[in-house]
Amino acid sequence: MSGTQSHLEIRRKRSEKTEGIRKRILEESVKLFLEQGYEKTTTRQILQRVGILNGSLYNIYRSKEEIFSDIIMIALAEVAHQAPETDPDYEWSDRLSYVLCMELYLSERSPRVAELLSLISQKRAIRDRISDTVMTWHETGEFRDTEHPLMVLDALTGVTSAFIHRMVSDPDKVDVRKAMEIVVRLVDSLLEHERRDISAVVDRMERHMSEQSVSICGIPII
Repeated sequence: MSGTQSHLEIRRKRSEKTEGIRKRILEESVKLFLEQGYEKTTTRQILQRVGILNGSLYNIYRSKEEIFSDIIMIALAEVAHQAPETDPDYEWSDRLSYVLCMELYLSERSPRVAELLSLISQKRAIRDRISDTVMTWHETGEFRDTEHPLMVLDALTGVTSAFIHRMVSDPDKVDVRKAMEIVVRLVDSLLEHERRDISAVVDRMERHMSEQSVSICGIPII
């Protein structure tokens, strides 16, 4: 093996080792966040669970919030991938509706998930990452043509977050089915769609959600 080949092989192995550690950090962090919540979880506990030293963690993540941010982005991608096939005329708006309604669906079934999702609105860096991701889900189409698309997205996520905050503070006061219908109706209204049957759309989404095994970083959520 030449010197160059040897150097490349060492770099490859280091990269694989780093990715392996990153995967374990995310997995153990998800478990801890679900067990005891974000605020009560410390980086020391994450280190202990993964079995690494401070330096190994901070070479990959600078803070607990960065870990949480990656977890949220992975969850977003996984939920978006699970979205059912839709009418091409409503493809993107149905996908967005599905992601927002899945947040409500999971929050109703897991108070801990509701607590974690409620934190997103408090963390600007994570909100910005979500906005950037959603804006690149499609290259053309109705959302790009919408005037002030980021304001539209902020409005949609704001309404969903408000429902989730209420579910955390006073869960008996939230009719999740109605909340889903409001979110879907708002998506269509802001994207200037004339929805055929809001109730039927939510029925279809709920049936699809109930058939999915939801996990983040390989850790079951519900």
